[in-house]
Amino acid sequence: MTSAEAAEFLGVSDETMLRWRKDGFGPSYSQPNCRIVRYLRDDVVAWLEENRC
Repeated sequence: MTSAEAAEFLGVSDETMLRWRKDGFGPSYSQPNCRIVRYLRDDVVAWLEENRC
């Protein structure tokens, strides 16, 4: 999924996703080049489960 799709899935803004990537936080992602960022749905769900209160 794109960064915007992952953000919508998580209920945060795309800017939050960008900040998380810069801070080394958030779900794992792939970046095949400087303009493309992709998230695997399974990675996003796993990250949610790991950070559940």
